[in-house]
Amino acid sequence: MRRSWLLSCFLAQLFSFFGLVFANTETLVFKVPSDFKSESAAYYDITNPHLSLVNTNRASKEFEVPIRTEFSIELHGMEAGDTYMTKLCWTAADPVDVQTVRYGPIRKKGSNDLTYAVVIKLEPFSYPEIKTTTVPIIVSVAAMRLGLPVDLYSTLIYIALVLTATYCAYRHLRSSLW
Repeated sequence: MRRSWLLSCFLAQLFSFFGLVFANTETLVFKVPSDFKSESAAYYDITNPHLSLVNTNRASKEFEVPIRTEFSIELHGMEAGDTYMTKLCWTAADPVDVQTVRYGPIRKKGSNDLTYAVVIKLEPFSYPEIKTTTVPIIVSVAAMRLGLPVDLYSTLIYIALVLTATYCAYRHLRSSLW
């Protein structure tokens, strides 16, 4: 009886912790169209906010995102037909609500060219409203393979190794002590 009560308490604490973790994150999963033509790296406009996936399958960068304005982050080096996951993270010290998170083509300023970008719009979410005009947000983009973002693979391998080592140690100690 006591064991099931402890397990219930542990699970309740674990789920409440997950609620805290999800509080200041947003996620967007999108698929790049198969007819997407990636432009050469020489043509990338690096003066605009951007994340480069050239020669890698994940990237992360911090941006100062203005409040009450749409902010777009250009994504360079994406592969046609691939699926990507974008994660946005910010601190609890900046109480904002993400009104818009979308992926799609945008027109470059002063040009007829289209580029693909993640568009974000923030609204204040506190009373009194926060005084800052920008909020630091960490944006991470990772390719998805087998339905999981590639940046989680190392974590999953680590968990599997720890579980295997724990099980082997348990079997060894159980046979030698009992």
